[in-house]
Amino acid sequence: MQVLINKYNDPSKDLRWLIAVPENSNWIYPEPQGGIQRVCSNFVADLLSVGGVFGDIQFEPAEVSPYDLYLLDIWNTDPNLTYKSCPSESRIYGYCQLNGDIEIDLYD
Repeated sequence: MQVLINKYNDPSKDLRWLIAVPENSNWIYPEPQGGIQRVCSNFVADLLSVGGVFGDIQFEPAEVSPYDLYLLDIWNTDPNLTYKSCPSESRIYGYCQLNGDIEIDLYD
């Protein structure tokens, strides 16, 4: 929030306006964490964008949620598709989870 306050130090802007400002993926945050901050869904959206998945469509990756990524319908969900590196127990939901201990049922 301090980044927004510093950037938009304008007495005519109220808190409702400030909260509605979309986050910019290039904002540099101050210490203690510092630098550019991303959560997993923002990072994936940024990778997909840079990789050309969205073509010329311009959007703000920092505003993308995990559900937004799921709704893109770009994922191969063919249950007959097999991956050599995909453990069979991770295919129960129709996709391959390559690592991590927590499984998420995206169809629930």
